[in-house]
Amino acid sequence: NEAITSRAPAQSGEDRLLVDAREIIYDNDRNTISASGDVQLHYQGRTLQADRVTYDRNTGRVFAEGNARLTDPSGAVITGDRFELTDDFKSGSIDSLRVVQSTSDEIGPVTTRFSAPRAERAAGETTTFQRGTYTACEPCKEHPVRPPLCQVKAARIIHNNTVRTIYYE
Repeated sequence: NEAITSRAPAQSGEDRLLVDAREIIYDNDRNTISASGDVQLHYQGRTLQADRVTYDRNTGRVFAEGNARLTDPSGAVITGDRFELTDDFKSGSIDSLRVVQSTSDEIGPVTTRFSAPRAERAAGETTTFQRGTYTACEPCKEHPVRPPLCQVKAARIIHNNTVRTIYYE
């Protein structure tokens, strides 16, 4: 083992997938691995949490359902009803998406919020929201369930994290 380990390239902790769940089931017939019960997957600075997560080894897709939440390396928190992602968590589709991301500008900290019935992520950098809503306004302190006073709605919102730009169509 030591001889093999010494020849293998060094891996950082972020390159390994860490899975924490109450139950993990390997289904060799379907070639899937399912985890249930407070599931947490940590990989390359991203954390995927859900009630149930299934990895399809044939397609390389990860399916997360029930209180699904993805935190990316920038600190953005993405929640949704159902995630279908690639095995590196960078690309895929999300149903009933909500994103909260905090950044800073010359004035100070800014928290932005996106929501959409469906969104597609590409390479972990570009997210396209179908019938999306965007706001940088904080919820009303007296009536936090009311929609923010200032929000932008569009048939498609394209958020490009690399160039820090949002396009509305």
